[in-house]
Amino acid sequence: MNGTGECWPCNIQCGDGIWIQEKEYCDDGNKDDGDGCSSECEIESDYNCINKLEVDQVGLLSRYPSRCTSTQSRLLLIVLISVLIPILTITLLIVMFLWKKLQNSQSFIESYKKKFTASSGYFIIDEDEIIRDQVIGEG
Repeated sequence: MNGTGECWPCNIQCGDGIWIQEKEYCDDGNKDDGDGCSSECEIESDYNCINKLEVDQVGLLSRYPSRCTSTQSRLLLIVLISVLIPILTITLLIVMFLWKKLQNSQSFIESYKKKFTASSGYFIIDEDEIIRDQVIGEG
């Protein structure tokens, strides 16, 4: 008896949220199909269900509904990770290549500035200001 005069767990049935190990594979508290635990209290394909047990005087019972999760979401996550890792790796390699090219081009520009200054008599003060060397020009 459960304190209300009813036989308990005698009236337990699929869909009431009380999982009985000997009778049900899962019991999520409803009789809906497509949520992991079917209307017949069987675990549906592509789902995992967790059943929480409590020891009762009658046997192993759960007063908590089964929690079912799709294994497809895990598969999707694995696919996403396996696709994203190569993309991120390639992106990193491209960035590293471009960074090296940028450094090489900056070295080229600095070298060119020195050659230009030496051959033309111009001193490059900064990137925006060039002045004529007074000493070379007015000899």
